[in-house]
Amino acid sequence: MIIKYLLIVSVILSALFQVVYGFLLFLKPAKISISLGGGDVSANGPLMSVTRLYGKLFITLGIMSGLVAVLIQNESSIAIVYTLVIGVNMLITGVMAYAMTKKVVYLYADLARGGVILSFLYLYVFHYLR
Repeated sequence: MIIKYLLIVSVILSALFQVVYGFLLFLKPAKISISLGGGDVSANGPLMSVTRLYGKLFITLGIMSGLVAVLIQNESSIAIVYTLVIGVNMLITGVMAYAMTKKVVYLYADLARGGVILSFLYLYVFHYLR
């Protein structure tokens, strides 16, 4: 039973991270760009708009990821597929963030999030559901 709740907590924490990061992108896109090493983009209107759109996307994905926790709680079989997609997405996002910024902190952060989610998913599927 504890494995199920650890999986739920890991999915919820990942969803919260996505929502908070989305709000940062949406509300302060220039500040985020500077911290990623992109320089000051506040004078570039189209880039600011695209960054805000990515913020909305992160907020939406975070909320949808949070709903997966409800599916896990109800032991819905589709929750396994959604959680697998979330975990693999974190791994791919980490590699892409590293390729764009050459900062290993982004790689390690996303690999850790994806790895934890996939590990708990494995334990949930092969030990809890059997």
